[in-house]
Amino acid sequence: MRWFALTILGAAIICSQGCGSSETPAAGGGSTAASVANDPVASVVYHFLDAMRRGDGEAASRMLTPLALERSRDRNESLAPPGSPTAKFTVGAPQIENDEAVVKSTWTDVDVDGKPYNEEIICVLRLCDGQWRVYGMAQDLGPNRPPMVMDLERPDAVASQQPAQTPAAAGTPAAAGSNPSGAVAGNPFDQPAQR
Repeated sequence: MRWFALTILGAAIICSQGCGSSETPAAGGGSTAASVANDPVASVVYHFLDAMRRGDGEAASRMLTPLALERSRDRNESLAPPGSPTAKFTVGAPQIENDEAVVKSTWTDVDVDGKPYNEEIICVLRLCDGQWRVYGMAQDLGPNRPPMVMDLERPDAVASQQPAQTPAAAGTPAAAGSNPSGAVAGNPFDQPAQR
């Protein structure tokens, strides 16, 4: 089942490459529709992305599976989202199969020049002790670049599939067509855990 979810995640991100938009984002602060509040899977993704938007690593970590959290601690890493006060997002309807779910979301922000951009972020969740939790993410890094796929329960596999020294992963300015601010594209687990 795990490979089903990661395969759907990979296929969805590959199919959506180049679908980013530079249109002006809609007014509002993200997904507040009743459908998100009433759907336990969409609600977890909403709270996860909201914590990422606010730069609240502790709140975002609470949305991870226990194994993903354990793996980050094993590697002496903590979730360190960059945060962005100008970011907004929407959360799509979950695709659920048994105890796993895939949820597409759209992250909207402005680049360093003040131009708005949209990115698709896909979260993969698993039902753990009766609660949905995030264990994987994928993001389109732009044309002619492979998507960044992060299996948070298998971080060593993640490192081997990410492009070597991509600008976004290396913390340098992003390539044209990708996230102009580099705020979401970087691995949010790249900071040592505070002890």
